[in-house]
Order: sequence, then C-alpha cells, then structure tokens
Amino acid sequence: MNSELPPLPPTIDALAAYRLEHQCINQSPWLNEEIGKRMTQRLQWIKQRVQTGLDWNVLNGGTQAHLLLKQHSPNTQWFACESTAQRQAQAELLIKPASLGVGAWLKEKIGRISSNSANTPLKPTIWQNPSPRSLDMVWANMSLHTSKDPLSLLQKWRELIAVNGMLMFSCLGPDSLMELRNLYQEQAWPSPCQDFTDMHDWGDMLIAAGYTEPVMDVERITLSYTSAKVLLRDLAQWGHNLHPQRFAGLRGKKWLAQLELAIEEKIAAQMYQGGMRLTFEVIYGHAIQASPRVAVKDTSQISLEVMKQMLQQKPNS
Repeated sequence: MNSELPPLPPTIDALAAYRLEHQCINQSPWLNEEIGKRMTQRLQWIKQRVQTGLDWNVLNGGTQAHLLLKQHSPNTQWFACESTAQRQAQAELLIKPASLGVGAWLKEKIGRISSNSANTPLKPTIWQNPSPRSLDMVWANMSLHTSKDPLSLLQKWRELIAVNGMLMFSCLGPDSLMELRNLYQEQAWPSPCQDFTDMHDWGDMLIAAGYTEPVMDVERITLSYTSAKVLLRDLAQWGHNLHPQRFAGLRGKKWLAQLELAIEEKIAAQMYQGGMRLTFEVIYGHAIQASPRVAVKDTSQISLEVMKQMLQQKPNS
C-alpha cells in the first residue's frame, strides 16, 4: 500500500467480517433503515440526472430504504447485489410491494411521500452485476465500516461508475457507542466493537481510490433506553463485534447479568430524557468518478478504454 495513504481500519477481523457479510437475516437492521432514510433525503441536493444506479448489499443497507430510493427516483433503473443467493432471495421478498399497493405501503412503512410519486410505477430491481463504467451512481448504505479492506471496496465501486458518475455512502464514525466503550474500558474488558474510521480519513481514501470532489458530513443519532436488556438486544440485531481482540470464548448468563448491571449503573448515571443514552456517529460521503487524466510525456500510451471515456466527456467537464 502507498505510504502516503491514510491508515486503514486496524481492528477488523477478516473472518468475522466475512461471516457478517454472508449471514442471512430475516429483516434489515432498524438503525440501517433509519440511516438509509436520512441518506435518501440528501438526494434533494443532487442535481445530476441518475439513469442507472446500484444499491450495494440491500439486505444490510435496508430494504425499506431501497423502496424509498426507488420512489424518490422512479425513472432510474436500479441494480442491486447481495453476497449470497440466500440473502438475495430474502431481500427480494422484502422489497415486493404489499397487496395494498406500493404507494400506500411506502406511506405506511416509511413516511410521507407525495401523491404524485406514490402513483408512479416503480421499475423492477435488476439483480445482476452491472457492466464496468455503466452506472451514474453507486449507493452504499452502512457497508464501509464493516469491510476488512475498505480502500479496495472503494476502488471496486469506482470501476462500476461512469465518468462524472457518483458514489454516495454512509458508515459509522469513531464516536459510535462511546458510552459502551467507556464502560468496557472501566471494567478492563476487551473492546465491545471494532474501531471506526474518522471522516477526514475517509475523504483521504476517496482521493487515493481515484475519486474527486469528496464531500463529507456527519451527524449523531442518540438513542435512549430504559432497560439494559433492550439495549443489548438491539445491538445484537444490528451487528457484531469485529474487533480481533474481542473476547474469544462464549460468555455465560452470569457475565451477561454482570454486564446488564454495569450498564444500568454506569450508563444510566448519564440519564438523558429518562433513559440510558447510546450514541451513533454517522458519516455521509459523496464523491465523483474522476475523469481520466493522461500524463504529458514525450511518448504517451493510452488504452482503448481510457480513450473512449475521454471522447465521451463533455467539453467543459
């Protein structure tokens, strides 16, 4: 790896990340759906026309968010991908409209949409890999922070995006679960989760991967709980600890009771609107597929693919 590149996330166990990516789940995590909905709202700032797009790992990113994405851009042909055939089948089942109709179903499940867009027929999702350089957008909700090699993943997405196309993504930032991290540190326990990459490092990685004009922003989602059991149940449903130095064995009911008591005593001391506070830092990113550049030399060799891309560029791009 180039020594000038930012350090990649150092605390993700590759095997654990693989298992998480290939695990079949009954429904998309609630937190991912919520972040996907907020990410969709950012499309109002995008003026570029998106004719073709890819929703990366729909079951993880959110099946309801996928439908909302399609409803926002009814003229866009959306591709989708999943890590296994079983996960794809489950995602396909969950994005099928209910019998009461797509528009009404979206209103019930997701929230407000205009009556005009509710009546617009949605194009079917295409479950196949798109051709290289064929997409106007890659949409990747809540995937990067669980990748063992995020720089390679960014480069893989870039290979699919056409010149002047874009990448939109979201992931967790380093302040996520800070209350639980502090608790584990006080108890001298191994970390409850992997380290998360800073927003500025993601921007550097986008540049290193060949993108241009990266735009990053961040927000915090604070959840409040009245029970440690419910807090831990949600965390178990939303993901797994990918830290290589996580506790290696199986912990029993006695340790679980100890954990719940520690949460009640320590985190409940930071009372927030009547409950235990848990913070998630969410990073949103947007970047453009850079136009090919040819270094000026006495003799330059240009591949046929690069030449095609340069000829297809607009004069002012």
